[in-house]
Amino acid sequence: MYINNEIGNINNIEKIYKLSKKYKVLYHSDFVQYIGHYKLNFLRKKCDFFTASSHKFYGPLGVGFIYKSKKHNLKNFINGGNQEQNIRSGTENLYGIVGMSKALKIFYNKYENEKKYILKLKKYCIYLLKKYIDNIRFNGLSDNLKKSSYNILNIRLPFRDDLLHIKLDLKKIMISKGSSCYYQTNLSHVIKNILKKEEYKKTTSIRVSFSIYNKKEEIDYFVNILKKINYDKKISYN
Repeated sequence: MYINNEIGNINNIEKIYKLSKKYKVLYHSDFVQYIGHYKLNFLRKKCDFFTASSHKFYGPLGVGFIYKSKKHNLKNFINGGNQEQNIRSGTENLYGIVGMSKALKIFYNKYENEKKYILKLKKYCIYLLKKYIDNIRFNGLSDNLKKSSYNILNIRLPFRDDLLHIKLDLKKIMISKGSSCYYQTNLSHVIKNILKKEEYKKTTSIRVSFSIYNKKEEIDYFVNILKKINYDKKISYN
């Protein structure tokens, strides 16, 4: 992954690419959290293949693309017609492809302003959480504004509550316990691997994503709900 989708850590893919060359293996990187959030120079980013998804930059759902270096070829994985340069047979999702292309063009025109706006929301959320919730922590580097993605924040709350995501959902707050690729009742494999056993047994980690459609007032509402839940937990413990 260029950017981890749960904790927002930005990985040094050029260093990883050098390792792949050292051991003579092909290198594919997941760019899903990168493309549509950061400008991309294809000549500077070293990898043999990378993939991206349209919905991450406000394009249509169900469409994405793969980049491959000219040095390599791909074998077809669905036989039949000659679509997609013989790589994948079947009718192309033309509406999705056109919509994705348009969404990416819009992103590049608005990138700087949108990034500044979303970064302000993230900074504001971190500020409020630190102000109102004692012993709050942030997983990975998600509170480091230079070493993590500006739209992801992974929060570790100082209490255990396996139903927290449901309680927040009932308050019309949509958060995630981990990656959408995994069943949400299971503990995130990322969090499990970066925390000590006692840490994840006594705390609750949630992932928050920010977008251009979020507002400062929504951050206030979110933090106030967490503050109340945290207070109720303290009372019940005592």
